[in-house]
Amino acid sequence: MSLLAFWQAPIDEDVDTVVLFRSTVATTRGAQIASVRARDGYDNWVTHYEDEDAPTAAYYQADYIKDGLVVESSPSKAGVTPYTVTPQMVLDNIQGLPMNRVSAEFVQRMIRHAVELVEVEIRMAISPQTVTQEVYPSSVFNKIVGAGVGYNIQLRHFPVISVDNIYYQVRGAASGSGVQELENLDILIMDGGGLDGYNRGRITVYPRQTSITSIFTGLALTNYPRMAVNVLISYTHGFSTFPRAIEQFVLEGAASTTMEVAGEAETAGLSSRSVDGYSESYTASATTTIFSARRIWHETHMKAIKKLYRKPIWG
Repeated sequence: MSLLAFWQAPIDEDVDTVVLFRSTVATTRGAQIASVRARDGYDNWVTHYEDEDAPTAAYYQADYIKDGLVVESSPSKAGVTPYTVTPQMVLDNIQGLPMNRVSAEFVQRMIRHAVELVEVEIRMAISPQTVTQEVYPSSVFNKIVGAGVGYNIQLRHFPVISVDNIYYQVRGAASGSGVQELENLDILIMDGGGLDGYNRGRITVYPRQTSITSIFTGLALTNYPRMAVNVLISYTHGFSTFPRAIEQFVLEGAASTTMEVAGEAETAGLSSRSVDGYSESYTASATTTIFSARRIWHETHMKAIKKLYRKPIWG
């Protein structure tokens, strides 16, 4: 699997190399896994590394090298699972903006913020999430083994990646009222194959060898009250990888904030500069700094993307 290793920019401006170590224990240094240039082609500090052969969990520590000698070491930090959008993608989108001491770890936080923002805006998860035994009423049970078998069942979260298990529970039964799994079911996710695998969370269920009599064998109910039967569904929803439009939303959202923070750190409110560099203007306005036009363009594009995926509020 892949993990992201992060470290801060070194204090010594003359550091030329970063040597990275990986361990499965936070308190040990581990083995060397990489040696990278301390600065990239834009002369910005390199402060992250994607470890594509990482174990499930790992800790990373960096040595800062100057003229062949270790002049500083970073603290041990746990590796972070990358999103579809990585810090390097955001930095490539910014294209050489002086980063001052803005780190890739900060960029990762902005990516997480953009992911959470789009999830709130479109009202659904974009990263895979697991729902365990979500409760549905007896009307859903009727669509599995009753007269409504095969009718659409609307799950509360989507897009649906997989339906893992379906259970039932009889409320108020004298005995045998615990959660029981419904097995041997033919489950189909509807509306698949659309926009990057996007679906609205509808499924249909057909029992292969199930009857109401066999389901309720062993329950101490002579005539069970149908309204007392709940269905519990465990499933996974979200996107295994971000759709291209969602990827662009997260990329532009993270780039916008990073660009503004990095630009302000470098230029401290600069709004314009003459060609010869002798004349400069400064402003406190959030819309007239030298990076504001690009940020506003990103935000306008993000609003258009959200409209493609917005989940309706069910009444």
